Amino acid sequence: MSLSERKKKRLLIVIAIVTASILYLNFFIRPNFVKLIELNSREATIKSGMLTMQNEIKFIDEYSKKLDVLKAENRDLKKRLSDSKDLATLITEFSKIARELDVKLTSIKPLPAPVVSQGEGNTRRPYVNIPIEIEAISGFHQMGAFINKLENLDVFLKITSLDIKESEDTPFTHTIRFKLAAFASSEEVK
Repeated sequence: MSLSERKKKRLLIVIAIVTASILYLNFFIRPNFVKLIELNSREATIKSGMLTMQNEIKFIDEYSKKLDVLKAENRDLKKRLSDSKDLATLITEFSKIARELDVKLTSIKPLPAPVVSQGEGNTRRPYVNIPIEIEAISGFHQMGAFINKLENLDVFLKITSLDIKESEDTPFTHTIRFKLAAFASSEEVK
């Protein structure tokens, strides 16, 4: 074997090794490397999603507590909406307060409820307005205390008009007429 044949053999071996290495890199390593990059990217996305979920889970208890508080407030407010069936009880309560404060009620009468049109775009309200007219005779301060007590009842009330006239017969006594709106749940009123 001559030197040139040895060089040729070595060169062929080197070329075969380089070719085998290139083929190995192209067909085995490169696809696995691409898969590895994809898996790393997917893992990063999953980790990010897990961190986001963990942060949101921390707030679930807080949101749940806030929801419970809002539900309790809603129940309390619904209790303050008088029941249309309780109108007699409400008028009895007005009379009781008037007696305590030395206010003489001459008249308490429920008035016809105002008609609210239910046209397109109008949503049904969760309450209705029950107007009540009260006439009384009392001193100015007693009437102020009476109105204050009415406002502090556990029922939603709103004074819509107030008329005070001085009594010509007795000093420091006034004839008072006022209208108020008691709000009742619309589920109760048909």
